[in-house]
Amino acid sequence: MEDQKKAVYSLVQGEEGEAWARTMFSGWNMTSKVPLCSWKGILCDVQDGSVIAIELENVALQATLPSQLGILSSLEVLVLRKNKIYGTIPTQLGKLP
Repeated sequence: MEDQKKAVYSLVQGEEGEAWARTMFSGWNMTSKVPLCSWKGILCDVQDGSVIAIELENVALQATLPSQLGILSSLEVLVLRKNKIYGTIPTQLGKLP
């Protein structure tokens, strides 16, 4: 579960990303006691706790898509509309089921 938390948190990039995480969401912190599956915008499988969706539409996120998201082998939905996402799509994301 810690690897999944690191992968999701990789969306938070630089000082601006840290500020975004602090102001926008409860739990969006690597040292938070809030379980990953309770972070805003994160949906998990009820059976095994794996991340199945990241839904962060219109939340003022500014980031590239990190290759670390590729370890989320159960990820089915990635919604980042109406944010400032730039760069290329990592090949690791293309290998997800």
